[in-house]
Amino acid sequence: NVPLDFTRQEVIDYQAELAVAAYRAGYSAIAADNLAFTNFKGFNACGVWRNGSWSQLFSGAESDPTFAQATVRWAELFQAAIRAKTGGKMRLVINFSARASSGNGGASPLVARLSNATDGVLDEFGFVNINTQLAASDWADKVRWMQTLGRHGVAYYSNNYLPGNLSRQLPSAGVEWALASYCMGWNSHSSLLVTPWRDAHVGNWSYRPELHTALGNPLGEFEYLDLGGGAAPVFRRNFSGSVAVVNPGVQPVTVPLDGAYSYAGLPPAGVPVQGSELRLEAQSARVLLRSRHRDTATERETKRDRRTEVGTGKQTDSAIGVLRANGPCKAGCGARCPGDLCCSLNGAVQQDGSCKCSAPWHGARCEQLGFRPVRRPQGY
Repeated sequence: NVPLDFTRQEVIDYQAELAVAAYRAGYSAIAADNLAFTNFKGFNACGVWRNGSWSQLFSGAESDPTFAQATVRWAELFQAAIRAKTGGKMRLVINFSARASSGNGGASPLVARLSNATDGVLDEFGFVNINTQLAASDWADKVRWMQTLGRHGVAYYSNNYLPGNLSRQLPSAGVEWALASYCMGWNSHSSLLVTPWRDAHVGNWSYRPELHTALGNPLGEFEYLDLGGGAAPVFRRNFSGSVAVVNPGVQPVTVPLDGAYSYAGLPPAGVPVQGSELRLEAQSARVLLRSRHRDTATERETKRDRRTEVGTGKQTDSAIGVLRANGPCKAGCGARCPGDLCCSLNGAVQQDGSCKCSAPWHGARCEQLGFRPVRRPQGY
């Protein structure tokens, strides 16, 4: 690896030419991995030699405002360069996570500048990373940042890594926490990945029935519920076919439910919720499917709407309600499965029930992401 002075326009132009070569090869976006404001140990960028003379650029400390400013400036110049060289067609996606507790929350001026200098953000911390869930202040800031990105047309990819080696081994509470948290800031420019840490590194797109359930169209933004007793506010967002509730605080709470609806948990269990209240432990969340007890005027007006499948960002016109297969999806879907959902929305169901996958997806249900072999060492 050769260290480069990323503050120099010549270096940025060189990097932009590499992106242009990818564009000419058929790619529409380029990713910048692990963009951060922290000058991490082991790298400790501090300066360069120019014409035999040392030029000090940064302090070398992990927390260095000058380094953070230079990082944002690089993104601004690099995005401008690749847009100019491709007529605005090449996009930039950065791997970056905003954290309010580190002083770099979504509302900070530097993060705002960075958000304007990219077309998409891959957030590898998401709302949970292995066994670590976001604290209340970081959680609320993440949701607001997600909303801001959506309003500006910037894609947001929320990656949530959970312990376990296989998708079916993931803790259900962790899956529901990630899903409900994502629902608070969901918009047409966002997507959700919940996967074992192992799957994230072998190219599998994890299947979980909770993430394969249509929740309906959002009925407005999230709302705060101040339940008193010194507890942190609870967040709730209503959808036409469900409701998501998150308690990011450190105290358990009891949340009232709208008595006009009946509620049930997500599949595969789908256990009905009894009573008019929902108990949420500290730092926990629920997504409940709901239906009205009777056909009201409001329900009739919303019998048909624009609905989004959680985790895909794809929208389809269909009747409100949970989109379920009449029978279990399996290789060779046939007419019993809900169309292209059986192919993970990464391909199309054929007449014989098999899946024809879109590149670069493969597998019986188009559930695996294909990678080309690489030569090592090649970074990480």
